[in-house]
Amino acid sequence: MPANPSPAHSRFPVDSVALAQALVRFDTSNPPGNEGACIQHVKSLLDDVDIPSQVFAKSLNRPNLVARLTGAGPLLLCCSKGI
Repeated sequence: MPANPSPAHSRFPVDSVALAQALVRFDTSNPPGNEGACIQHVKSLLDDVDIPSQVFAKSLNRPNLVARLTGAGPLLLCCSKGI
């Protein structure tokens, strides 16, 4: 844990192994993708600790999640949900 954790970080104690296990259990294989359930799961985790987030989707089955934290500087984390 960082020496000076952000307020959001201190509210979000996560077992990274359990989180990874939960995420790989979602069938997001391509095609067709169907990442919606996975995105909603991550959004609910963020909602639980009051981290604002929004879901954007060109197609209902292929949503993207954007979350914003205040902090020292900009950071972009991008990942693929499909396996």
